[in-house]
Amino acid sequence: MARHDLVANLVHAAECSDVSHVLVDGHLDHREGEILTLDEEKSPAEAERAAFRVVRRDMSTLREHPS
Repeated sequence: MARHDLVANLVHAAECSDVSHVLVDGHLDHREGEILTLDEEKSPAEAERAAFRVVRRDMSTLREHPS
C-alpha cells in the first residue's frame, strides 16, 4: 500500500463498525447495518434453488479454474 494514497489508507484502516451507509452503483444498499436490497427471509431459499440449478447443469460445459 502506498503511504501517499490517503483514500487507500483510509479504506484499509477502516473496520466494519466504521461503515454506516453503503452505496452500490448509486443506490443505497445498507443503512445503519440494515440490508435494504435483500429480503433476508427469502434469500436462503433463493440461494438453495440457484445451487440446485448449478448442480443440474451439464457439467461438461463448465471449465476448470486454472490453478
